[in-house]
Amino acid sequence: MKPLIPIIIAVAVGILSILVLSQQTQLNELQRNAEFERAMNYCELNYMMSSQLQDCITNAFETFGTQQEIENWHNYLNEEETKMKNREDFILMMDQDCRERYIGQIQEMNDCIEANHRLLP
Repeated sequence: MKPLIPIIIAVAVGILSILVLSQQTQLNELQRNAEFERAMNYCELNYMMSSQLQDCITNAFETFGTQQEIENWHNYLNEEETKMKNREDFILMMDQDCRERYIGQIQEMNDCIEANHRLLP
């Protein structure tokens, strides 16, 4: 019976250690999430200009985000940049169409170009 007591104590200490580590991991994750949320709130409250807001959010992701969250954020930024480039290319194409269609008709050409920019802000 005596050799069994140290084994039981060792198992109990091992189980307690695992529980403490698990709780610490959960606490660390909760703290990271809270800090990340505070950083995002700070960005939204203090930066209204889109470039400053984007930089602030990027910094929050890189400081507090997981690797997957950081990757998703950068993918989102790349997609938005591509959409913007496509939109700009489309507007340039539409403007060129107005110039070709209304050669010598300055007012009509300007109206057409303005309409393009109103439709695609």
